[in-house]
Amino acid sequence: MKRTTMIVLATIAALSMTACDGLDKILQTNVFESFAAVSAKEIENATPDELIVLSGSDSFYEELAGTENEAAKEAVLVKIEAALVDPKTPPETKQELAVLAANVELQTTPAGELITNLAKSLEELSTGGEPEMGELIGSILPAELLGSDDKLDPAKEDDFIAMINALDAADAYYQTLGAQIGTDGYAAGADISAGDVAQSALVAAMVGAIAPPPSVSTGDYLYTLLTDPNATPTEYTMPATDSGYLFNILAAANMADMFGDTTTP
Repeated sequence: MKRTTMIVLATIAALSMTACDGLDKILQTNVFESFAAVSAKEIENATPDELIVLSGSDSFYEELAGTENEAAKEAVLVKIEAALVDPKTPPETKQELAVLAANVELQTTPAGELITNLAKSLEELSTGGEPEMGELIGSILPAELLGSDDKLDPAKEDDFIAMINALDAADAYYQTLGAQIGTDGYAAGADISAGDVAQSALVAAMVGAIAPPPSVSTGDYLYTLLTDPNATPTEYTMPATDSGYLFNILAAANMADMFGDTTTP
């Protein structure tokens, strides 16, 4: 794809930006499965260890989603972040909490559905050449963000921006996770699906690598690129997969050797 399209679609066209057989193996799983309900009171009173258990419920994320629940979501993230820097927190728990924090960002916005849609559209993206912008947007973006014409609904601007910013925030937690596990992989006892984490971390890294103008969020920047034909994109460099935090996460899923040079336009 052309460089401009790569920047605009960094979150939704990761597969078409690399000639890599490993991507289809990453983007095959629905990360977000359904579990039993949990109450808001349980979440509010939970310790970091208990949050890990409670997060197995769909309602855990539902209780934290929406603008009316921003304070509760922030409180959960603050609690997790405190545990992440606490030297008393065991390594396996820190790793699980880093994954949980990323999932809180993803599942309380349409970002989770975006990642799932990427998996469903793998074959089309990888074999169809450079699709028309509006067509690609309509096939990948969550349905709730689309208008009747299957294009990004201007009324959903805030939701789109929140989704992109959530992926950007999730990338920060994956950076923490990748630094924690290093090249040794996950700690013994860490209950983490390495492949699922690699899937989400890869897409989040695509967003985290975007460099918006100063004082502009990544979400606002991408929305402008998608809606303003006169907007000029900044230079974009694909995130490295041969070293650093993303390499560590991919290596933990036995996927690091599947990637070639992702920095080539």
